[in-house]
Amino acid sequence: MTNELLEKLSSRCSEFLVHAVDVEGKSGGIEKPLAQFLGDWGKIPITYAGGVHSFKDLEEISQLGRNRLNVTIGSALDLFGGPMSYEQVLTYISKCNAEKGEKYMSRYTKEDIFKIVEEEDVEFIRLQFTDIFGTLKNVAITSSQLEKALNNKCMFDGSAIDGFARIEESDMYLYPDLDTFTIFPWRPAAGKSSTYYL
Repeated sequence: MTNELLEKLSSRCSEFLVHAVDVEGKSGGIEKPLAQFLGDWGKIPITYAGGVHSFKDLEEISQLGRNRLNVTIGSALDLFGGPMSYEQVLTYISKCNAEKGEKYMSRYTKEDIFKIVEEEDVEFIRLQFTDIFGTLKNVAITSSQLEKALNNKCMFDGSAIDGFARIEESDMYLYPDLDTFTIFPWRPAAGKSSTYYL
């Protein structure tokens, strides 16, 4: 990977997802030179993936990446049998964002959404996201499953989505962004449909 390659590719996209393939899936530590290289370049948003297995790794990514890198965690999460608590990771990220002054008030709370869904007679919810090629994907659920979805307990087979996960790490959780909740305007007055982006 070179600066020239990043410059060339960045003219054709708005962000990068970079997999450190030599360490990915091994939960044995990050690829430090790559994290530092990406942080030094840092001209568009970059998400680093590969090797994270501890909070020390998250701190190193923050330092080496000059606070410019996002990060993904896979098999190291307790959701997949790893040592890192999902809830503690969320707490850690919230704390880091607050320290950087990035804490913000969401447009909607869970309670707001439950109320809107009931008042607007929403029957179906689409949880939408894109694959690595930008193709729109979605999981449709009924309003009776909304609480499960808002508690991040809806799962899907990541290995069936191009660029998401390998077969041995295929079970993935959907994590709705509450601020993207929208009711489709073209649905009939009764039995409306809404969507979230992930």
